[in-house]
Amino acid sequence: MFFSIHTKFYDERFTHCQLVDNYFVSLDQGWSKLESNDTVVFYKGYCDEYPMATVVADLLTDPTPRHNGNFAAIIIGPNQLTLTHDCCRSFPLNLDCNGYLTNITKQNSVQSFWSDTYVVYEGQEPLARSFDPYKDLNLEFNKQYVYKYVDEVAALLSNKTKYLNESDLDLNLYVSCGLDTTLLYAIARTKLTKEYNLLNYEHIDYDKFLIKNYPQLRKEYAVYNQFHVWKDPTIVFSGAPGDEYFMRGPYVAAHWAAWHDIDLIEILQSENNTNYHKMHFLKPANAKNIQQIWNTREQLKDHYPEYKDLCKHILDINSNDHQMWHCNNTITWTPFKDLRLLAGILCLPTEAILGQILNGDISRVLINRFDPTVSNIIDQYKNYQSFKRIQNDPQLENLFG
Repeated sequence: MFFSIHTKFYDERFTHCQLVDNYFVSLDQGWSKLESNDTVVFYKGYCDEYPMATVVADLLTDPTPRHNGNFAAIIIGPNQLTLTHDCCRSFPLNLDCNGYLTNITKQNSVQSFWSDTYVVYEGQEPLARSFDPYKDLNLEFNKQYVYKYVDEVAALLSNKTKYLNESDLDLNLYVSCGLDTTLLYAIARTKLTKEYNLLNYEHIDYDKFLIKNYPQLRKEYAVYNQFHVWKDPTIVFSGAPGDEYFMRGPYVAAHWAAWHDIDLIEILQSENNTNYHKMHFLKPANAKNIQQIWNTREQLKDHYPEYKDLCKHILDINSNDHQMWHCNNTITWTPFKDLRLLAGILCLPTEAILGQILNGDISRVLINRFDPTVSNIIDQYKNYQSFKRIQNDPQLENLFG
């Protein structure tokens, strides 16, 4: 779902370029095109609730982002271009020093468009249009029971599989034995009504676009060091951004803990601590950030005096932490990219959130809700000595030999 837009030039980093009504649109493979009267729409991705044809028709009436999923739409009419997307944009958006509006790189950026904006060209100038990505969330963050949150999330994730079950494309899943891909595995085993492929390798079909741009993508975006892309239309499941939207990312976890006067480093360094995130949070770069936030906790509490202020800050951080969008003909299914998951988990009791931050306790409950037989493949520690328990699942053990 890569693109570049200019009013004078094509972008040489791309191989698929079109001139529409004085706008030069450069794209990777896999975009659909709709022509209606004097309007042209390029779109790519999926919506959780509706077919994309329905979404595009809706956006032609009002381009304000409001649907859930992972998609972008470029709407071009007489002397106007609108770039819109789902309500929680999956990609960064920057205007570079050469006048390209793009999501392929942040290099040479002169303007970033935050997650609560979409872009409209009135003639030659790109202008930010504000919207509220949180309008359907409970921003009072009233306390909620864990069991109710688990019920709501299980129903939400189950409903998202409708898109997969109705698709004609091949489905693919790489199980890394971390919490998020194990949850995807549990969902696939119990909610999919069609076959899916389990992978034991990273699949990359190179084309001219990837040959030109893959080194830069890997340098700028960590997720593109571990991704899959096929030349033919395909769907691959991704656990991104599960760490962040399930409150297990070290940066937002550090903010939450410091605000509550909870010293994560002290807990994780204590004798006999075996929490899932111990090795990951204690990596030098992560530990440094966590310690810095802990050391400035009084300023943090002054800046965000109420809990709801802190929670809104966490929503802002994560909604602008763009992680995974589609590449060429491969659609990446990202069911955890949903602000309802994050807003809901922030309503849970303090001890429940702490257990999730340290050990992924709520993620484990969700896995067991879908399929308790797969929970014993989860690695002891995140990103440390992986696949040590894969023998506990005969299907995966056979796949990996």
